[in-house]
Amino acid sequence: MGTNVVSLPDRMERQWRVYESNIQELMRENGIDADVGKVALARVKPIYLRCAKSHAIPHVSDPEAVLQEVNRWASQLGTGLLMEIILREVALINLRGEGS
Repeated sequence: MGTNVVSLPDRMERQWRVYESNIQELMRENGIDADVGKVALARVKPIYLRCAKSHAIPHVSDPEAVLQEVNRWASQLGTGLLMEIILREVALINLRGEGS
């Protein structure tokens, strides 16, 4: 007889769920159609998971070291997400013929 195993989502997947819930609320507030919002979230999720690398914060008594690690993680996430936005904007510019 097999053992029942429960597979829990990894840390970044759990974090995504928090963002997803917040984003869904913002989309509703901005009048975005729920079905369109689902498609958009499905497209953004793998980008987030790729950019938001799980990063262990050191267990040290030096608050400055912890702050530096948190800032490094946030910077990497922000830069990755901004690059994705830029790539999409460049694609739109090229599709619209707005470039030089």
